[in-house]
Amino acid sequence: PPPVIVLRGRVHMNESPDDPAIPRMVRLQIAMLCELGVKRLVLTCAAGSLIERYQVGDLVFMQSFVAFGNEVMPLWGGEFVSPEDVLVREWAPLAQAAAKQAGLTLHEDGDHAYVRGPHFEGRRHDKGNLARLGAKTVGMSVKPECCIAAVYSAQVMGIAFITNDAVAEHSHEENVARARAASNKLGAFLTNVVTTLP
Repeated sequence: PPPVIVLRGRVHMNESPDDPAIPRMVRLQIAMLCELGVKRLVLTCAAGSLIERYQVGDLVFMQSFVAFGNEVMPLWGGEFVSPEDVLVREWAPLAQAAAKQAGLTLHEDGDHAYVRGPHFEGRRHDKGNLARLGAKTVGMSVKPECCIAAVYSAQVMGIAFITNDAVAEHSHEENVARARAASNKLGAFLTNVVTTLP
């Protein structure tokens, strides 16, 4: 099998919204991988569910993005790309098989809304508005990284891990705890994915 590069975490657009270096770092981490010859990326995120069918602890395979508001992306002028086009929908069965092996439930029909944060989307209006636009999950990453992947014509599998539902109060600490509790299964899932990607 080909070699695999794994990032232990990554920089997100929300980490210091007023710092102009942040978008450059978000860009650099994906551009660096692509310059090293990476052609296929598996991008994961913690996300909130916007529909009842997606439960805490489930995985969601991203099929598309839903725009919400004025999104700031780590692109330069003239880079007219479509981040949705790098999502490889044909990899859904592969992800499904990997999830089953790891003992996880994966939904293949994910439509993901990106919000920069660091604030959570509101439960009273934002979540409903996003759902009406067609989004099923919401999170603070993946779309910016897909923009840079599109610049380099790389292919992407986008996977969301559901850490909170559409009605409960948000807690960053609880979201982190839920991801840690599922870390062994998530690690098994990712191992299954990277060893079977074509």
